[in-house]
Amino acid sequence: WELDRGNFDEITVGWDRRNVDAFMHIVDATNAKVVISSTWRVGRTVKFFKDCFRTYLNRTPDIINFTDEFSRFRGDEINQYLKHHNYIDSWVCLDDDSDFYPENNLVQTDIEVGLTMDNAEKAIKILGAKEWKKSMQQ
Repeated sequence: WELDRGNFDEITVGWDRRNVDAFMHIVDATNAKVVISSTWRVGRTVKFFKDCFRTYLNRTPDIINFTDEFSRFRGDEINQYLKHHNYIDSWVCLDDDSDFYPENNLVQTDIEVGLTMDNAEKAIKILGAKEWKKSMQQ
């Protein structure tokens, strides 16, 4: 495994373990796949973000893609991604910004605090926990 250092320190220096734990709680509870629409994606690769998590946590969420960068309004980017990946049946947007449409399932975080466990629980309700999905399939 070769680490993609990129701007690794620039990204992870601001990470708070509580925020990362809240994010991983969402991933673990829902078996979520991650698509990054953050402006942090610009000039970086999926591998870079996986390496950030792997180095910080010694594990990584299933980061599968980025949204295309074509609009200053990320709600447009989310809608375009969903249109081209119509197999997605549930999603949530986690962000401290508000440039999303109501149908984008935004869980808005506080820029000063980051992602909290309360935010994570809201996201899990939107996505549905994997135990709930399994019971619905039986």
